[in-house]
Amino acid sequence: MEANAEIFFEHERWGRALGWSAAFHVAVAAVILVYTMFASGNRGQGWGAGGGGEAIGATLVSTVPLPANPAATQNVVANESKGVTQSQPKPVEK
Repeated sequence: MEANAEIFFEHERWGRALGWSAAFHVAVAAVILVYTMFASGNRGQGWGAGGGGEAIGATLVSTVPLPANPAATQNVVANESKGVTQSQPKPVEK
């Protein structure tokens, strides 16, 4: 068999696959738009209550409750051993 340096020797036709992909994406976008127009209804009527016109109402507060500081705990070591990495090397006896 003869070696061919052309890596794109066999071409695939993508026209049909790209067409289906574009149609699918358009259909998904249309479903989302139709859902938001009709299925959402009158939700969100409570948002911005108390505001005038299209403004959103807000209630100011004098303080914001913050969580209490955690109690300080003493870090207790399980044992007083320095461990392998922190121990002093033993002198070599002759």
